[in-house]
Amino acid sequence: MSPSDIPLWASRLRTEREARLWDIPDMARELRQLAPDLPDIATLTRMIRKWETGQHLPGTRYQLLYARALGTSRDRLFSQTPSQQLAKHSTMMSAGEIARFGAWAEATDLGPATLDYYASTITRLANDYLCQPPAPLLHMAAELARDLFAQLQCGHQRLDQRRELYATAAKLCAFMAWSAGDLGRIREAEAHARTALILAGQADIPATRALALSAQSKTAFWDGDQRHAAILARQGFECSPSDTMKVFLALQEADAWQELGDIPRARQALRDAEGARAAIARPDEVGGLFSCGMAPNATTR
Repeated sequence: MSPSDIPLWASRLRTEREARLWDIPDMARELRQLAPDLPDIATLTRMIRKWETGQHLPGTRYQLLYARALGTSRDRLFSQTPSQQLAKHSTMMSAGEIARFGAWAEATDLGPATLDYYASTITRLANDYLCQPPAPLLHMAAELARDLFAQLQCGHQRLDQRRELYATAAKLCAFMAWSAGDLGRIREAEAHARTALILAGQADIPATRALALSAQSKTAFWDGDQRHAAILARQGFECSPSDTMKVFLALQEADAWQELGDIPRARQALRDAEGARAAIARPDEVGGLFSCGMAPNATTR
């Protein structure tokens, strides 16, 4: 069978497997993990080779297992309409093909309730952090992060939902950076903070970027790089909207300059904090840990 004769569903099976850096035995193990009563790995490996070359169409049960293992839908993997089979022989696309693509683009495997759950859980973690030990909360955050990352890597969402997922994941990574730093795990905190900033860049939301920069500034401060901590805090201050996080970032900058003995810059940062406090015009993006209360001696580190 030439490559041009391989059915679309067979090409999808190979493409989806290779995108995850799995070889064929890896794919067999993933299927067998979901259904231990399947044939042995060697037999499954032979079956997968035949499926990926289009020699045989997997049965219904295997199609469902494939969809679950790859984190997608059965229809997306195995749909093969007559118009799709003829498309390679034609320069035209049928109205049906175009309509089906439109339906796919509009569809999503993520509902508003799930997005609300992610956002509310991060807010709860940030608030609980003020009165509970960090280690159990960090463990809870890690579990939530695995779920969020799986959604981003394997799910199918609309662009607005995907942007919200990136923002939520950025906030969660910032929280984990802060928690890991408080537990003395500086290298882990650095990785979380760096990832938070990357994800915030994908979301392109200033408040989320400010929060990620705050986490990076805190990590740099406790790693002994106060100058970098001050620079990061200033970057966060400049992009932060008018909530208490802007005040928080100015105080972080002041702490860093004071630690370096640069009193003029520290005083300027404190003046910026007072100006930001007077200009607060919106609720905090997350709150709790990532907020600055009205008490004059609020700590930032």
